Amino acid sequence: MSAPPPPPLPSGPVPATAEVAADDGWVAVWEQTLQAYYFSNSRTGETTWRNPRLEPQEKGGGEGELKMTGTFNRATGKWQGDPERSVANFTVKGKAFREMSKYFDVDGTSAAHDGRSLRAERAAMTRTLPKKQMQKLKKEYKEKKEERRRGWLMREEDPRERAKRLAREKLMR
Repeated sequence: MSAPPPPPLPSGPVPATAEVAADDGWVAVWEQTLQAYYFSNSRTGETTWRNPRLEPQEKGGGEGELKMTGTFNRATGKWQGDPERSVANFTVKGKAFREMSKYFDVDGTSAAHDGRSLRAERAAMTRTLPKKQMQKLKKEYKEKKEERRRGWLMREEDPRERAKRLAREKLMR
């Protein structure tokens, strides 16, 4: 399957002369994944989604246009933006790491544990009992359980409770 051809350039006023357009260094580049043009300046390395050749429009109360500069990686041919603004930083894990880094030395802590997680470290610290000792504990547990299960049969009844029970039974007859 071949990719569909890019649509025509965005509509808008054309610069006064073709020489000015060729001189300013701005080039329209089609972004296949977003299906839109962005504009790149070959002289300054700046990129923007808005056509820089158009006259700026007045914004009501805005701070101005948001811009992000970056370059294309020569080896991979992919966009390479600011490393602080990578997609990995905006995942749940990345956000948690960023927030924890403000309060704790996360890298130092992981280095202190030789790369192991705290769960793995705690698991290594727990000791296992010898087989004979474990069997003894299981036997004691079973005996106590059986004692509780049969305890109600062996329990002696309080004489007052017995008198009340017999009185109730007599009335029921």
